[in-house]
Amino acid sequence: MLATSIRTAQSRSIQRTCMRVLNWLVSTPAAIRRSVSAPSYRTEIGGADQRTFADAVRVFEREFLPTIMPKAATRYRVSIKALMRSFAGLSISGITTSNLLQFISVRRQDGVQGATIRRDLACLSSILQQVKSMGWVRANTVQGLDLSGLDEAQPRTRYLSREEEERLLANAAEYLKPIVIFAIETGLRLEEQVALEWDQVNLDRLEITLPRSKTNNPRTVPLTSAAAHVLRQARRHWTSPYVFWKANGSRYSRFTRGLAGAVKRAGLEHVRWSDLRRTCGCRLVEQGMDIYKVSNWLGHRSVAVTERTYAFLRLERLSGFEGVRCA
Repeated sequence: MLATSIRTAQSRSIQRTCMRVLNWLVSTPAAIRRSVSAPSYRTEIGGADQRTFADAVRVFEREFLPTIMPKAATRYRVSIKALMRSFAGLSISGITTSNLLQFISVRRQDGVQGATIRRDLACLSSILQQVKSMGWVRANTVQGLDLSGLDEAQPRTRYLSREEEERLLANAAEYLKPIVIFAIETGLRLEEQVALEWDQVNLDRLEITLPRSKTNNPRTVPLTSAAAHVLRQARRHWTSPYVFWKANGSRYSRFTRGLAGAVKRAGLEHVRWSDLRRTCGCRLVEQGMDIYKVSNWLGHRSVAVTERTYAFLRLERLSGFEGVRCA
């Protein structure tokens, strides 16, 4: 009898506890419930003084890198490796301007170019900005740092003339010809082109949609008649979603070897895959397209990038130079 009474009391106690929890779930806003039930980064890693740069990198790699293009993520990881050598054990909130200047000094002593150091600092700035939004730091110490002493590498100015394009295509392998034409006509980045899928193509509207790009912003790229012709003539793989595919249906990763062979047979010099994209931009500018439209077409982060990239065209016109510059 006593045992039965105890079990009944325990059952009633459990019921009352469950009812209190249910009432709390119903009456408490979702945001507060999440803050109570889910572990925060503060709980996960520790207090502000305990968080190191290495902790910030782990969060950055988990939260930010998966959202950007693989090639851009790879470049960030190269900079992270360099940054870790200098900052790994430091408190993330304790990184000072003095630390940054020391980093620059060490990198210079290692013979690293100014443009590379700038990219490293840009990566550090992105990491600090990420954890600043989480309350780990109050300020981004990279912002406001004087980088005037770090010379940026001069942008390449190589692009193809119409005659050079004809020679390149005449010497390209059959599989490569439509790929090269499409690259020149659309100005897509290599990763954007090799990852292009048929559901991104709209031949009725003569446009392709890129949901993700180097700048992490979606954009729509117009299709010229030549680009549209490439797509209409393209064979579709019965299982692969990709526009440009290998024999087994998988996507390409690069066309370096194929392009190098075609360039050599054509007797051309200093031609890289990115020069095909630059050829597209140069032709848009030379046709008189507004620089803002060119910037949107190519997916630059800002119009300032476009102006800097194609400023050499003005110099060519002023000097009366009509050939093709190489850098």
